[in-house]
Amino acid sequence: MTLYEAVKQSQKPFIIITDNETKRALLNRLSKEKVFKSMQFLTQKDLYEKVFFTYNDQTIYKASGMLSLKPSIVETIMKHLYMIDVQNAYESDWLNQLRNLKKTLINQKLITYYPHLKTLLRGKAVLTTLEDNALNAMALKQVKTYTDVTYIKPTYMTSSIFSDRFETIEEEVVQLALRLRQSKDLSEQCIVYNHEDYLPVIKRVMAQFEIPVSFIQGDKMLSYPPIQGFLETLDVSDLEGSLHQALDVFKNTSSSLMRRLYTKLLQIVNNLVPYASDPEAFIALLKHRLENTRISPQTLEGAILIGTLNDIKHRFFQTVHILGCCEGVFPPILKPYDTLNNEERSALGLDDIQTLNKKQKSFWLERLTTIPEVYLSYAKRGMTEQFYRANFLDDINAIVAFKPFPIFKVETQRYSERFDLLYAKELLDYHQKTNIKPSALSDYYTWFKDALKPHSPSFKGLNPSTLEDVLPKKLSFSYTKLTTFYKCQFRYLLEHVLKVDEPFETLAIDIGQFFHTVLEKHYGCDELTDGLLEETLVQTVDEAKRGYTEREMFFLRNSYETLKRVFKEIKAQEAKSEYRVLGREVTIQKQYDIEGKSIRFSGIIDKLLVRYEEDTANVLLFDYKTGNPTLKLHHSFYGFDSQLVFYMVLLKTYFENESYKINGFYEQLVFPKPPKSEDGKTKIEQIQESLKWVGYTVDDVKEVHRIDPNLKNESMIKGMRLKNDGNFYSNVKVFSKDLLEPLNQHIEQKITEAIQGVLRGDFKINPKRNQKNQELSCTYCQFNDICYKRYEDYETLDIPENIDALLDRLQGGEKS
Repeated sequence: MTLYEAVKQSQKPFIIITDNETKRALLNRLSKEKVFKSMQFLTQKDLYEKVFFTYNDQTIYKASGMLSLKPSIVETIMKHLYMIDVQNAYESDWLNQLRNLKKTLINQKLITYYPHLKTLLRGKAVLTTLEDNALNAMALKQVKTYTDVTYIKPTYMTSSIFSDRFETIEEEVVQLALRLRQSKDLSEQCIVYNHEDYLPVIKRVMAQFEIPVSFIQGDKMLSYPPIQGFLETLDVSDLEGSLHQALDVFKNTSSSLMRRLYTKLLQIVNNLVPYASDPEAFIALLKHRLENTRISPQTLEGAILIGTLNDIKHRFFQTVHILGCCEGVFPPILKPYDTLNNEERSALGLDDIQTLNKKQKSFWLERLTTIPEVYLSYAKRGMTEQFYRANFLDDINAIVAFKPFPIFKVETQRYSERFDLLYAKELLDYHQKTNIKPSALSDYYTWFKDALKPHSPSFKGLNPSTLEDVLPKKLSFSYTKLTTFYKCQFRYLLEHVLKVDEPFETLAIDIGQFFHTVLEKHYGCDELTDGLLEETLVQTVDEAKRGYTEREMFFLRNSYETLKRVFKEIKAQEAKSEYRVLGREVTIQKQYDIEGKSIRFSGIIDKLLVRYEEDTANVLLFDYKTGNPTLKLHHSFYGFDSQLVFYMVLLKTYFENESYKINGFYEQLVFPKPPKSEDGKTKIEQIQESLKWVGYTVDDVKEVHRIDPNLKNESMIKGMRLKNDGNFYSNVKVFSKDLLEPLNQHIEQKITEAIQGVLRGDFKINPKRNQKNQELSCTYCQFNDICYKRYEDYETLDIPENIDALLDRLQGGEKS
């Protein structure tokens, strides 16, 4: 029986507990059929508030203080309180703490009970479409003490389910677009993506095929840059003043989006005014509300909707196109973000995680077989990873046999000039790259030959007035900016001036930052403990400018044992050497006065080791890495792949009043990859091998013995070996003392030239390749899709083959 049929047949007034989408669909049908009934609607939230209790921001504020937890965590804990019996003593300390919390909130009237449930339900039937879970079951159990409850589930089966796989995401999405071009009505269809790699491709391809799209879910307010800027402006020491200043940014703007953000923001701020006396709590509550408030997306008439699988839980569509049906994300795995373990969940009558995921799978199996037409597909590879077919497809296929995908060819489609032009460009690009002429090119070329003329980009840089507008008033440089400039000046413009696409923080970066913090804070300890690491991690997460997912926290904690081993090995290495730690995380700045501007070049040297001899400091520079080594001393001639070499100029400032010599540049891996099987070596030996210093050492055998007195056994410098006569092997990475002064002067010149280039607005497209035609600039560039470089735009660099060649080049004064 459908919900409509149940309503139509009911002889009593009734209450319907359902979601807003189902409510709207039911009311529309009742209106069309001219069926009038006495009814009342409740959402799941309404049900919980009437059966359990209600709470507000003041409750969250109080509970956050009592538990010393963030509001986002407390919001989840409030749902646990529904199940807590204040008369019951639990075995778990945490559940007893929650019991005490609930008692306190009841006594202070910060949670409120609805007193009229019996009156509300008297003489009425109850219909519900809610999901089958423990919390809903407990709520409805109380409803059943007053009246009958009828569960309504969809009963019709899908007519058609199609399934196919594709080589790439591009292929998969293009076929979707071709299929949609045959559709008369897009408004009853939906595109579902299961992996983040799909979203940019969907947006681009739908635009190319001129298919209008709208998004089901709006973005969280916290994701908007103006809101992030608003939060950064708030000052705990002067909350009221900084709040007025931050809100002023949103005023007097013609942007409709800014006005919508301002209206919502003002509502949230006004509701939190009672907590302004505690600025830190006010800001924490504010962030929580901004994280949980979405700006509704603008909808286009007749557009197809785009969303995730969870967005279609309670919506009806005639056709659903589900992309990325790959293992691990289809259906999505539930990861409850709460504070209960399985034993505590059981004590409260909640399902354990495994049961939750089984029910989730059953739900989607039932849900997907109630849609008239479903297209299930996945790609074998995406932009970041390989994909594998989801086993869940077999479960669906067991209920409804799959039909093969309809596959369309470009030539059979209705005419679209934009698509045909793009296709013609692809054919021409292929012809120019391979010298093979596709047969279809002749047909398309006659149509678009004017539009297909080779593009000659005229952009070489910015004019003075534009440059003055976009450059920051206080210009500063880091090694990252300099190496970007020398690899491609156009990329520097996009990344560091216009900031077109701020790079997202990745897990590897997070782990690296955590390692740096641990090594800086606890280097005085003999060994690391789980307690020290947990304390440091909590502090790192609290100080971060973003939230961390459960997955990220798992891998951060999973790194503890690795970090302990790395810490122990680093301490052992330092104990072996005659060099001692001079500083860790050493921050140095140097000022340059160029074209009337004071410009700062700064850097952080992860570690400095020093050995003093006759008032001269012998120095070793270290850079910790979580990925592959990047130091190539001979690349420094052209200004990249040589971070520690650039820091030589900073070291000159650091040792401004004393004599010093540099005897080594080293990178050290602090997050070794899991070792592979290797004959003759244990796992520990392989990890120790990976923790060796990778870099360049002064070609002074006596000094090398001071750096590593155990050199004869096995050096802690990777590749360092001496022949029987005491000299270095030819493949050992050493440098002459004569190299450093001319190299230092050359690096100073490269820094100055880069600054001058930026001040001139010289941002031409000039990616680099070496004399062997190997790519040096574009492989990992995030701007490839908006860069119109041509083959001839590349600059070929004659990279010195080794250190001797580098010295010859420096002494010869060859232009860099």
